[in-house]
This record gives sequence, structure tokens and C-alpha cells, in this order.
Amino acid sequence: MGLPVVGLYKYPGTYKTTIRFANAEGKIQSDWEKDVRSISVKVELPESLAVEAGAETQDYSMNNTPEFSIDSVEEFANLFTREKIGLFVKTIARGLKDKRRWDGEKFTELTFYSGTAYALGSEHVSKIAFKPCKQNFSDTAKLSKSNPNAFMDHVSSITKDKKACFGLWLQILNPQKIPQGFFSKSTAADYVEHSAKSWGEEESIWVKVGQLDFIDNKQISSSACESLRFNINRNTFRDQRGIGNINRARTQAEKASAERR
Repeated sequence: MGLPVVGLYKYPGTYKTTIRFANAEGKIQSDWEKDVRSISVKVELPESLAVEAGAETQDYSMNNTPEFSIDSVEEFANLFTREKIGLFVKTIARGLKDKRRWDGEKFTELTFYSGTAYALGSEHVSKIAFKPCKQNFSDTAKLSKSNPNAFMDHVSSITKDKKACFGLWLQILNPQKIPQGFFSKSTAADYVEHSAKSWGEEESIWVKVGQLDFIDNKQISSSACESLRFNINRNTFRDQRGIGNINRARTQAEKASAERR
């Protein structure tokens, strides 16, 4: 399967990027608490590409769980109404599993996944991931458990001499390879609309399309960091936009999250 050349991926080049790492918990807590870890990336677009994209940046938002812990908008709503107890328990179980997934790795050693699907033009779909480069694991720095900001301080310590990077990978779904049961048939739409559904190696391929390099690691202030707004639905090329019911509902969720922050 060839790589559909769309959106930002049509324009090889070097782009200035702002990165924010975070814990999922809404309250302030120690970095050592088990939690889902996330990365938000804002790629600055030159004027010519900004006109095409209809946005000044290309945004990405991912966490260290391969699948989204909430399968659909219906399941999300059920978290609050609890009308379907079985569905509620399943969602909570996935969330707890996601928190346990972290096992003390540094932020630079984690793989971050989109969880939800994205368009690749009009005929293909993919998930996205930032995978750590091998050099990230050569860092033998020992982090102190007495420091509640140990992992963020470690990210801040990365310099030109102490490099780190992430590969930008697309996991492209091949509808012709989707496994089929004897009594049930799956389609590409099932993979797109059900965000908790795993994409296996049989029905998808991984393709590297870029690299995120920590070259000039300038830190911004805490207030500037808090004021950053990432919007993967608005700040994106249309032909690589988020798809599926979770992404369709995401704009309002991101707005509420930003207001709470």
C-alpha cells in the first residue's frame, strides 16, 4: 500500500514546533503518580501552507495509550448518566488499565498515540503516533522520587548536547486485510467509529513520515504554557482531519477542557 500524500505530508521541510507534555489528571499532582501521559504538538505553518490549511498551525494531541479509553460518544455520555451499567463498568475498567500502563518511563521514552482515526485524503484513514528514537533510551539520568516535577524537569534538561527526538508515524488501515468472523463482518467504518477498537498488524501498516527533534529547547513560562490552546479539529489540513464520532464531538470537549485549565 502506497502512502497517500496529503496535507502537511505533501511538504517536506523543517518546521518550528511547540510541544507540551502533561499528565491526564485535572488536578495538580506529583509526576510519580500513575497516570496517562500526553503530548500536544503545534507545528507552525508558513503563510503559503496556512492559507491552504485555513489555520496557522497543524496541531496534534496524543497520549501513551494505543486505543482511546472511551469507545464512542454514547459511551462518554453514559459515564454521566450511568443508564447502562455494563457499559459504564467497561469504560472505567479501560481508564484504570490506561493509568496502570505507565511504569516509570521518562516522557522521552514513551510512545504517544492518537487513539482516534484521521483522514488521509478521501480514500484512506490512519492513526498517528510519536515513537521515541533509540537515542532517547541512552539517557541514564536517575530521577529523584522526592521531586514531584522530576519528569518535567528532565524534559527541561534536554539541550543541543543532550538530544531527544520522536518519529512521526502513520498507522494506515488496509480495509482489504480486516479480519472477518464467521458470523460477523467488520468494515473500515467500525475501526473509525469505535475508538477503543485495536488496529492489529494484519490489517494495518506503520509508515514513518517525519521526525520531531529537540534541537533548540527553549522553555516558555508556566503562564504561557497554560495559555496554549491546541485544537486538532480546527488547526489542521482538511484532508488529514480527525474522523469518527469522538473527533466530531471533540471541539466542544477541548473548549471545555481549556476553560477548566
